Amino acid sequence: MCCLDAGVRCAITATDISRTVLSRATAGEYEESRLEALPVGWQNLFFEVDNRDSGKWRVTRKVRSCMRFGAFNLLDPCTEA
Repeated sequence: MCCLDAGVRCAITATDISRTVLSRATAGEYEESRLEALPVGWQNLFFEVDNRDSGKWRVTRKVRSCMRFGAFNLLDPCTEA
């Protein structure tokens, strides 16, 4: 978020072994209470209300566009490229 806030292009690759976790991360949905630790300016820039009745917020398209998610097990042996 610091990079986006400063206008710097970035790409983030996030991995996890759990397909469930990856699905949740890809959705980018958060309970409003989970955003309380973020500065209000960041909340307004990088999140939008997804469902006002349920208190859900969603990461903006701008943030999602620089994120990539994939399954990866850190304990698997490396393979050479």
